[in-house]
Amino acid sequence: MFALRAKGYVVELSYVRDASGEYVAEYAARKDGCLLSADTAEALLGLAAMWEVRGDAWSTCTDDERSWRDALEEAAPVYDSDGDVVDEDAY
Repeated sequence: MFALRAKGYVVELSYVRDASGEYVAEYAARKDGCLLSADTAEALLGLAAMWEVRGDAWSTCTDDERSWRDALEEAAPVYDSDGDVVDEDAY
């Protein structure tokens, strides 16, 4: 949250009581007419970074970006619970 403040955002934290009676944190940041909100401070910082780079269309995904993400996912190794690489032929 300090990183967002340092970047000029007004940061807010509130708690919402869910159906089970538990309190859930809601983080929000405002800057230049933009309001971002997330469940964690880290997620909020990530949204702010995306907005700073992409502007108001931060969640839009182009064909090039989809292709890049698909290639990244295709090349990603899979690990088991012991940290060993899973043979791709096994799944």
